[in-house]
Amino acid sequence: MHADVVGAMEGAAATGCVICCDCRGASPLTPDAADAWSRAMREVSPFVERGSVLVDAANTMFNLQVERVVRCAGIPSGQLFFDGDATFEWLQGVLTEPERSELRSFLANADA
Repeated sequence: MHADVVGAMEGAAATGCVICCDCRGASPLTPDAADAWSRAMREVSPFVERGSVLVDAANTMFNLQVERVVRCAGIPSGQLFFDGDATFEWLQGVLTEPERSELRSFLANADA
């Protein structure tokens, strides 16, 4: 996942990236995997203007892990959400109209 995130950011501006990740189907991570994700997110955090992670409210252990990852990554504008509408509202203010359209499509597919 880290390689995918970094690869996507390579073609982007040095700052101002927006990340949206749908983790509602994820399983709790091993401690090593959670630590690796946290380190990876710290590496890209200077480039992230706003980030959103969609999680399943019933997946308490994973949600606690993600909260820690976001906090340790130092992304002050990173948020966890339980639904796509709230995610859209959080991210749409920093996106262009074509980007908002892509986000709507992503969230619609994620909800399908």
